[in-house]
Amino acid sequence: MTKTGLRDDATWPPSSWNGGRDQIGIGGRLRRNPQLGATPLAWLRNMPTSPKADHVRELIDRLRFVRDLGLSPEASAHVHEDRFQQFIREGRISDAHQLGRYVVHRRRAILVATLIDLETRLTDAVLDMADKLIGSLFSRAKKAKERRYVATTKNVAHLMHLFHDTITALDTARTSKRDGFVVVDETVGWTKLLAVEAEVRELAILPQKIRCSVRPTVTTHCAGLRLS
Repeated sequence: MTKTGLRDDATWPPSSWNGGRDQIGIGGRLRRNPQLGATPLAWLRNMPTSPKADHVRELIDRLRFVRDLGLSPEASAHVHEDRFQQFIREGRISDAHQLGRYVVHRRRAILVATLIDLETRLTDAVLDMADKLIGSLFSRAKKAKERRYVATTKNVAHLMHLFHDTITALDTARTSKRDGFVVVDETVGWTKLLAVEAEVRELAILPQKIRCSVRPTVTTHCAGLRLS
């Protein structure tokens, strides 16, 4: 029937579904591939879901595999939408053995619809996982910054206490007309002051280090991959 009917499996997909390269043998998607350890169709369906850098790469490999088949984006326009969705539903619930029992035209129609659907789902999966990874990186960076801030706050408080005690000791030495070095050593301790010398120096130059280290950077797992 025509696009308005439901019996399109005998005439769809058209010969232009993959740029006229129908000789690639789409039925090969149902044969087990030793390198994949499964049929290509089963491998494509088995998408990783947890947000990891390796999983983004695996999704991209699957997406490239589908795109290398050369499916025409306009292929679905030659079949009624209800029929096309039926092909997709059948493809999702049928394994390779079940699909292999269909007649050639019906099997090819289901496979093409399934692959078109998989390309969309894989594209969405890559973008979604990359978004989650970027979000988790920002979250970890924020937490690390908060931990550094807490640690720095404690260090600064400790240094300020020593600084305050040193000033008090020097003021006591001034009012009592005693040697300031002796009073500081008695009340604060030169050993303590010398022990924090490096921390005080680091704190003093911290603003300058921050200004010099700020650089815009951009990182992506999907460089060079066209996702639209």
